Amino acid sequence: MKRIITISFVVTCILAASAHAAQMSVEPAYQEVFQGDNVTVNITVYPEGSSVYGASYTLYFNKTLLNATSQTQGPFLSQDGESTNVFVNEINNTLGRIEYAESRMGTLVGVNGSGVLATITFHVIGEEGVSMLNISDLDGELLYSTAGPIQTDINNGTCRIEEDTCQPPTSTYT
Repeated sequence: MKRIITISFVVTCILAASAHAAQMSVEPAYQEVFQGDNVTVNITVYPEGSSVYGASYTLYFNKTLLNATSQTQGPFLSQDGESTNVFVNEINNTLGRIEYAESRMGTLVGVNGSGVLATITFHVIGEEGVSMLNISDLDGELLYSTAGPIQTDINNGTCRIEEDTCQPPTSTYT
């Protein structure tokens, strides 16, 4: 009985700790668009009590449906006025992959408030389909503090390309 109580306590502590893990999210999580549209998503970080000093990610997308046109730095890591350095900012449309890495500079403390890490713009090139926008780590980490990696939950996104049913009227004059 004592063993069961101990195991239950450990499981409860693990579940409670994971409920407060930092989060990295694609926002909005779902969008419906048409061929030719431009789509913008934010990569947003919710530290959930962690002190974040740096962040990095790889984002995968369907290269037959979307073409990434830009990735710009957000205010998340500089929200307190400290400077940052972007180490990686690469778009590879051939592979359907975007990479980003940024760290704070000139300070030994991280940030605790939520915010946008980066903003990505895509041009919709496909006629119809679904592109997942999946975040993965870059070199084994997503968020880190001066003490090391921060446990991070990922919230991916989806972009649905709808068929454009509004066709221009055709003339049939004889």
